[in-house]
Amino acid sequence: MNPQILSKKIPYLNSISRIAKRRKINIWLVGGVLRDLFLKKEKDLVDFDFCVENNVLSVVKEFSEKISSKFIVLAEEEGSYRVILKKHSKIYTYDFTLMRGKNFNEDLRARDFTINMLA
Repeated sequence: MNPQILSKKIPYLNSISRIAKRRKINIWLVGGVLRDLFLKKEKDLVDFDFCVENNVLSVVKEFSEKISSKFIVLAEEEGSYRVILKKHSKIYTYDFTLMRGKNFNEDLRARDFTINMLA
């Protein structure tokens, strides 16, 4: 998928990309939003999942501050957090989870084996 198209459809995706570049880490967009884009589903895209290479909590704190929002802990032991944003009467959720495994391929293998595992 073209990064310019993604950045238009996903609010603040460019901010997440800048955080990754500044920290010299990888952050991957994963999950159902990719399925929905691939299948060209006509629905609002409001739920985004990201796999973070390391330092996930500091990434979440920086991102939530950048967009003037709050975050909650989903599963601290797994490094899983959610940033919640209300904008234009919509509620957006950005889930950030620490990469499972030694590399991104191992992380993908740990995810469900459906079209949801697109990254």
